[in-house]
Amino acid sequence: MARVALVEWALVVALATAGCSQGRTLVVQLQTDLAPGVEFDQASVRAPERHSRRVSLDDEFSRPMHLAEITGLAEGSNVIVDVELSSGSRHVVSRRVQTRVQGDQIVNVIITRNCVEIACPMPSAPDATECRDGVCVPPDCEADGCASSECTRDADCTSSVACVVPRCVFGTCLDTPDNSACLPGEACIPDLGCIWAAPPDADAALASPDAGSPDAVALPPPDDAFTPVPDAYVGPSFTLSFLPRGGASWSNIPVTGSFPTDRVEAAFAPPGGRELFVLTHTELFVFDLGTRTFTERRPRDPAFPELAGITIEGAGGVDTRVFVNAHDTWIYEFAPTTRTGTLTQFVRYEDLGADWRGPLAPPWHQLYASFYLTDNTDGWAHADAMMLCGATVPNHGVYLTTSGFAPPQLVVSVYDASCGQFVARAPYGTASYTAFTLPGAPLPFDIVAAEYAEGLWAFTTP
Repeated sequence: MARVALVEWALVVALATAGCSQGRTLVVQLQTDLAPGVEFDQASVRAPERHSRRVSLDDEFSRPMHLAEITGLAEGSNVIVDVELSSGSRHVVSRRVQTRVQGDQIVNVIITRNCVEIACPMPSAPDATECRDGVCVPPDCEADGCASSECTRDADCTSSVACVVPRCVFGTCLDTPDNSACLPGEACIPDLGCIWAAPPDADAALASPDAGSPDAVALPPPDDAFTPVPDAYVGPSFTLSFLPRGGASWSNIPVTGSFPTDRVEAAFAPPGGRELFVLTHTELFVFDLGTRTFTERRPRDPAFPELAGITIEGAGGVDTRVFVNAHDTWIYEFAPTTRTGTLTQFVRYEDLGADWRGPLAPPWHQLYASFYLTDNTDGWAHADAMMLCGATVPNHGVYLTTSGFAPPQLVVSVYDASCGQFVARAPYGTASYTAFTLPGAPLPFDIVAAEYAEGLWAFTTP
């Protein structure tokens, strides 16, 4: 019996036995053409409780992969299923699907690789909060058939990459990777082909006790592979590092008050104030710079309603404005006293100027943090010698990004705000931006947010 048949049989048994318990059961499956074990190593489900599952090179998501079973649901209720793919502590992509409970059922969530850099919703369609095949759609799009179909069978989908197997999944073409087409030690990335990758997780061999036998059958993951994540944490979700103006080294700042317990997505500071505003996916926190205490927490949506449901990748305060990045950019006029922002401009990444496509611009596959300085008194920023703006960099913005390809490398790009050009781009920890070369500087891929306020603040994973 093939692996896919075993998985389907497990789902049938799960749904058949669910009727013996109170309430209805929802089985959540995932299909994606992102490369498991390389581009993401964990899949998490929240619907409404949370389950998470580790992912390895041996997993195959070209067919529906069982992620979780949600039980005890009321007949006729509406349920939001939120599936997130991550790599280490880094968010890669997520999608929410809304479904109406009508008996025991299966929800198949499709996440396509062309949604990694798409930020939804657009201002013209605020209800289209989710990405499906590169297009913003409502969460209930799968249910009401609102999206157009690009295929009806696998033969309708094509790819020029040798290790890719095109598949048609519910009208969507997936460029599914096939590692068997690569050499030992390599993995297939649909955008690149075969690349060198770390060996599969040794625990994967435990999926079948006879994995070495030519007749071995890879069984579906055991029930304990779905590890519940607690709803609340005792400590903060981050470590706070600080490099003061004129300082020669970084230090860790003890965190007190009502601090974030969910992942920090961005931080910004209005100029002249004594507060740092910290954003998670659902909340806004206020950090008092004088007492170094978190003094407030409130829902994020009332402050930035246009960002509801959007995973933010960076933010920075410039004058009275706040620039929020998530592939595209939202520009707000922010009122610190009321803790609210008024959207003044929305800029799609595709509509940015030619300088954002130049050799010194951020790679932009994944933005880790961004911040803005009104001057360069500390002399941290250094322009590339070929730039015409001059060797001295005045007020400037900094972007920490990665291309997302192996070997991973965090890149620092410097934007000269007076000149209106990117003037430097170099690996993290090199002389183009010397703040990150000083003792105690955060590890590059641990950074989740940063902002400058009388010194450089960096939020990192614990």
